Amino acid sequence: MLHPRVFTLFMFLLGCVTLSASEPLSENAIAFAPLDGALWEGNVTITIDGPLFSQYSATRMEDLGGAKVPVAFFKEKSDFKVDVDVTLQFQINDLGETSMLITNSFDGKQRLLFEKRYQYREERTIEKTNITTQELVKVMEKRETEIVYDQNQAFNRSGFDIGEVRFSSSGQMKKKGEIVIEGDLNLEFWGDARSVSIEERDPSPTEYAAVQKVATYRNKFSLPLKFSITVKHKKKPVEGAFTPEVEIVDPMVPESDVEGGRSYFSHKIVTNGSYTLTPLFAKKKK
Repeated sequence: MLHPRVFTLFMFLLGCVTLSASEPLSENAIAFAPLDGALWEGNVTITIDGPLFSQYSATRMEDLGGAKVPVAFFKEKSDFKVDVDVTLQFQINDLGETSMLITNSFDGKQRLLFEKRYQYREERTIEKTNITTQELVKVMEKRETEIVYDQNQAFNRSGFDIGEVRFSSSGQMKKKGEIVIEGDLNLEFWGDARSVSIEERDPSPTEYAAVQKVATYRNKFSLPLKFSITVKHKKKPVEGAFTPEVEIVDPMVPESDVEGGRSYFSHKIVTNGSYTLTPLFAKKKK
């Protein structure tokens, strides 16, 4: 009885500490390195596609004369369309040793809408008198943010920092056997964000009617991905399909933390996986 030959390649996740130190390059030109004595070559392809929707609303209440009255209202919405492609290319030899290259690309766009309405009383002196009065001021703050993701990355054995991939083989590599491929990845993507904020007051101050501010920054989106594939082989090419596991979390973090706020999140993400395994050894002549 043959004992399984197992070769495990561990690549541990490195945490991102600062943007300058950990943000990946948008393009990493890394070529696949063939493995000496490789008997099989494989390709694994994963696609992750679909929209995500988020919504949050809350009303801030305060005590006024023994009664609870609303003093501020918050509304936040997000729609996010993601399109991710992940490809794993590998070669494996008779000892279970491997050479591999993972590439991933992300094309996505997220739109965030923030709205805050509140009011307060402001002391005002009547013109040409010493009389002061309390005036009710209403404020509306709106902000629209668009984050665009367009990124390509590549990782090989020496520069892998997004999780781990494990290969194990059993049986006879040139005859009947199987190869198990397991991945536990945390894909991280950076996008360019542009935010436009407008603040309006009623009554309007004499010096301005509205204030507009524009800000730009970089935003990170993480997507945990797991897959497990068992490929049974003999001497011919093999192909098949599988369903990868993706942990979908709400990408929107509400700015307002109000007791009793209501959140809603849904998505229509579709994941697909396929693989091919091709023999590299020559067929023996009869």
